Amino acid sequence: GRLARRARLMTTTRQMLRALLFITALSWCQSMLLSSARSFSPAPSAARTLSPRMSDPKFGTDPRAMLPDPPVMPYWKPGFVTGLRSTGELIGAIEATKTDGTFLAVKFWRDGCKACGATVEAFEQAARDHPKGRFHLINFGECKDLCRGIGLKVVPTGHLYASGELVDAMALGPSKWSDFAAKVEEVAKS
Repeated sequence: GRLARRARLMTTTRQMLRALLFITALSWCQSMLLSSARSFSPAPSAARTLSPRMSDPKFGTDPRAMLPDPPVMPYWKPGFVTGLRSTGELIGAIEATKTDGTFLAVKFWRDGCKACGATVEAFEQAARDHPKGRFHLINFGECKDLCRGIGLKVVPTGHLYASGELVDAMALGPSKWSDFAAKVEEVAKS
């Protein structure tokens, strides 16, 4: 009896150690795949010329190259600003610009950020002025994995997408709003 119990306990312990080793190896493989995916950067589209600010990584990159989440179609109402809460929703909104003739303007912001709050009304007005544009907000505090995954280091930041491509990523504070608004106008006309 006692010897049999000890043998069962040792077998259970070995099985648990094997499972732990498997999980550790799987986690290591996943982290290696993610780190190699993060080092990949897609070639810029020949159809669009990118702004020189695109070379500044602090404003982030296209999430499709960094975060392999499946697209999820987010809620969108023309002329209004809506929030995105996941990588899948952001990717879904980007992919939608390929097929429905819209463009996408995303504002990354954070609670308590004065510069973020200073452009709220202007961003909402831009959404009203461009009903064919998808205007979304992403709260850095609620979507840290997404923001860090794309390399975002500065808020507020604006991303503009058209035809499924990242057109520009730029600062979006009050002093930079006119640059962003001009880029929105340019993208809306193309």
